[in-house]
Amino acid sequence: MLFRLILLLTLVLLSTFKFAYASLDDYVVKQWHIQHGLASQSLKNIVQDQQGYLWIGSQFGLSRFDGNRFTNFNVNNSDFLPSNAINSLLLDNEGFLWIGTDNGLVKFSPSELSFERFSLNGPVRDIVQDNNGRIWIASNSLYLYSNQKLNTISQLLGVSDTNNNFSNKRNALVKLIGEVRKMALSPDGIWLINDRFLIRLQSLANARTGKIRFEITERISLPQRLAQSVLYDMAWLEGDLFIASEVGAYFLDIDQELRPFSLPYANNATVYKFMYDSDGSLWVSTKGRLLYRDSSGIWQWIEPSDLEQTIWFSDIFRDQDDNIWLASLTEGLWQARPSQVKRHRDSKGLNQPVTTLKFGLDNQLWLATSSGIGYLDDKDRFTVEIAAAKLGGLTVHDLHFQGGRLLLSTIIKSFVNSMQLHFAHQRCLQSKVPSKAACGLLLIEVCIVSHLMVCARLFITRF
Repeated sequence: MLFRLILLLTLVLLSTFKFAYASLDDYVVKQWHIQHGLASQSLKNIVQDQQGYLWIGSQFGLSRFDGNRFTNFNVNNSDFLPSNAINSLLLDNEGFLWIGTDNGLVKFSPSELSFERFSLNGPVRDIVQDNNGRIWIASNSLYLYSNQKLNTISQLLGVSDTNNNFSNKRNALVKLIGEVRKMALSPDGIWLINDRFLIRLQSLANARTGKIRFEITERISLPQRLAQSVLYDMAWLEGDLFIASEVGAYFLDIDQELRPFSLPYANNATVYKFMYDSDGSLWVSTKGRLLYRDSSGIWQWIEPSDLEQTIWFSDIFRDQDDNIWLASLTEGLWQARPSQVKRHRDSKGLNQPVTTLKFGLDNQLWLATSSGIGYLDDKDRFTVEIAAAKLGGLTVHDLHFQGGRLLLSTIIKSFVNSMQLHFAHQRCLQSKVPSKAACGLLLIEVCIVSHLMVCARLFITRF
């Protein structure tokens, strides 16, 4: 199995108070592809059932993953699939897996492997469940599964009536809704999007009869660019409605207008998916970058060079253990697992790059940072012992304690310093002072370079 560590770029120092926060650097990543048993490298969606299995949809069928092994289902080995092209997956509150394909809808029991199939006039594009447990299906029209029955949009908008005016109104509403492309559940109803409009459909109860009827309570015209583009996701997240499309991201503003949603380095790039995690961080998959906005509003991202390949993630899913799963359109299945990283800030509340760290005397942690070399005291405060200015612009890549001496190594040469280092417990160390003589300096440099190469090999071996 291929293991990848996304980033080990920054360790951030401790201020006078501890301040923990989430970062994209804190995730360890694994990857699975067809060599590990996946049905396809190109994946579309991910859900997790109540037993903990992951279900992954692709254009070549459905895969179940137990963390070690994939079990693949397709039309050749399974009766429940009407098509290998899986467009949408939903696990409902009762544990049923709803499978939307190019050729119909399936209600599937993962525990009993039983199923019920529904024929629709067109491919299933999206499936959501509302707060009343009803299942909404976006296809060539809008469908609702409730009380063990699949209803059409015509049935949803009112009962049959011989009044022609009523029938004409109902037909007009059905035509207005049209072919639904994506849906999103909000506190005020179901949002639908078709080729022309963003529509909100609400269920209203008759106070006298108690019957439920559905009405369109909002209709918003789509911007021309958005109306003509492919849509990949629509999501109601933290009180806002987001739309992901091939012409970028949009959001519904407070004045009920759809406007572009600004993303770093991705304003005009294709956007595939939005997701909030349990820390309140926003994940956004775009063409060429995976974006991450932490709860404080700071954006981070993964470049293609960080993963050594260009990857587009069609789906992002958070499982029961807060692992992040990513379905790639080109490179299989990925898992981003939170590592046990404790992050801190310096006394000014800023992040500092740390080039190396080492435990010294009395088990204190020493660090080489952009502000200099220092240690964390017993109150977790960072104390600078050698300021960056005294290092002459050199970057320290290793620290080594040798008896009462602290050795500092760089790529070019060892650091020349005759000062003594005084510590909290009145002990002192002398920094290594290389000789000015050519032979002495050369000998020290060879030792340091050799030491650094050994460290580098050990560091790579650990991965």
